[in-house]
Amino acid sequence: MTRRSGWLLVGLGLALVLILGAEGMAQEQQIYARGNVTAVQVERCGHKPGSCEGTLSLNSHGKAITVKVTGASVIKMDDKPMMLPGIKAGDEVTVVYVEQADGNVARVVEYYMKPGEHRPAGSSPRH
Repeated sequence: MTRRSGWLLVGLGLALVLILGAEGMAQEQQIYARGNVTAVQVERCGHKPGSCEGTLSLNSHGKAITVKVTGASVIKMDDKPMMLPGIKAGDEVTVVYVEQADGNVARVVEYYMKPGEHRPAGSSPRH
């Protein structure tokens, strides 16, 4: 290998590292919050999970957090899909969200059943 081609490979390798590093920095940082729901507003909702949009507000350790729920947000209970209208004020949830220029956007909302709350076997999660 000539000296020139060696430097060329080093330059290409450095460029690749810089590109991948910049791409990694551009990824959204996910924020986790757990707390009690204070409000749910459903703006649009179809008849299947993934079709609802709206907002969800919660109190997480004394901090008020509001997130947008989009069709891309995953809402689940016991690892099963559920719909936004199934979540009510007072329910305990964990929300994974990202901060964007136009507000917080939920990636995942996980609902937790209250102690003593039961669903009949075979029923769908709180639609």
